[in-house]
Amino acid sequence: DYGNDAHPYGIDGTFVTWLDKLMKTELFKCDKPLKLNQLMPRFKMILEDQRAIGKTPLIQQLLPTQTYGYTKRETTQKHYQQSETIRVKEKERMTAETHFQNVQRLIFESHQLYFQPGDALAILPYNPKEKVDALLNRLALNPEEKVIIQHIDAQTPSFIYTRQDVNPHQLTIRQLFTYYIDFLSTPNRYFFQMLALFAEEDSIEQYRLEHFSSISGTAEWYRYCGAENRSYLDVLLDFEKVCIPREYMLDIFRLGMKPRLFSIASSKHLELCVGLVEYTTPTKREKIGQCSHFIKQLRKNDVVHAAFVVKGTFQMVPIETPIILVGPGTGIAPLRAIIQSRIEHETCGRMVLFTGNRYKDADYLYGDDLLALQKRYPNRFQMISSFSRDLTGKKVYVQDRMREDGKRLWEMIAYEGAHIYICGASTAMPKGVRLALEDVARDFGKKTELVELEDFMKRLE
Repeated sequence: DYGNDAHPYGIDGTFVTWLDKLMKTELFKCDKPLKLNQLMPRFKMILEDQRAIGKTPLIQQLLPTQTYGYTKRETTQKHYQQSETIRVKEKERMTAETHFQNVQRLIFESHQLYFQPGDALAILPYNPKEKVDALLNRLALNPEEKVIIQHIDAQTPSFIYTRQDVNPHQLTIRQLFTYYIDFLSTPNRYFFQMLALFAEEDSIEQYRLEHFSSISGTAEWYRYCGAENRSYLDVLLDFEKVCIPREYMLDIFRLGMKPRLFSIASSKHLELCVGLVEYTTPTKREKIGQCSHFIKQLRKNDVVHAAFVVKGTFQMVPIETPIILVGPGTGIAPLRAIIQSRIEHETCGRMVLFTGNRYKDADYLYGDDLLALQKRYPNRFQMISSFSRDLTGKKVYVQDRMREDGKRLWEMIAYEGAHIYICGASTAMPKGVRLALEDVARDFGKKTELVELEDFMKRLE
């Protein structure tokens, strides 16, 4: 339970207590508070007036050497080196203006990126200019000053990667904080611990920061930072009296921008179906995700300088093999690409798609497009839709439609060897779909024995 991120206070609700006990054991004997003189910076930030600008390109000195563990799919320096420039060809809102979620459809023009159905497009966003200006003003840094980063600890990997829109021979403070410092994400408790070291001794700021980073302050830290999703910038603006020494500036932030992966929604062109992350915090603060802000600001013909394709996890089966697809919400994206890649083939095995949305008139993603395919190829493709909020009373989800269509599903799975593809929110939906498949096997396959049912479900997996 010490790594339980489902705890009301997140992973810190249990992990920090365990970690504190571990650090006080004989193995570490670390029961004294951290002192500033015990810290050695990992990087050295050399400004233009402190050095003679040499001829060695900055990027050559800073290329990453590690594999980035940002996602379960490996995102390595090879991906960054293969990133391409893509241009926005089309962009439109897919959901009704009155709908609570803004889902955007984007089509990009690219002559270099190769992708297959099920693959994802990785986009590296950057920080908005107004946020960068606010941070640099808070840190009292000159945005146009040239800078070079040197490693103090050779074991520490770099966080600078190649971008086609950045001069590899010169890097400004503005570029550093725009493209390579992730200061709009939510900081961890170590950030508060570090800030406490820089606060005035015995000040109210130091007391609050030490309390937020302590075990006894877990609940207060979560209410202030975790539940509110306050960013590094938000915290620094709240604690405006804390002065950060320049030599530690790169040690307090999250270094390196995190790529966001979006399933490609077409087999014909580079198309995305993106639900923007916009929400209101418990204290009524309006928030938007970093990449959501980036995508929301894109306009037709705008250029995205850092994008690359990441291989998907779906294992494609022969075109002749029947498939069952389950894709509520934006989970429809990769399934639409799979359907498009198969449907025009004469030998295509039949495809049955279960989609789920809230309202038919508000968020029926690709509904008209898929209905047109069904009309054109009725023997190859059928779509069963569910709308959980259109009907009064009981909510209807994809798993309910699967139970209703259980006889056909069982015939496809048991007698035709159909494969099942599921994509969507990893909350209650996957469990609900699994339970529906168990019910289908029990009701139509007579898999009444527990061992027999478990064996059947393992073979599906």
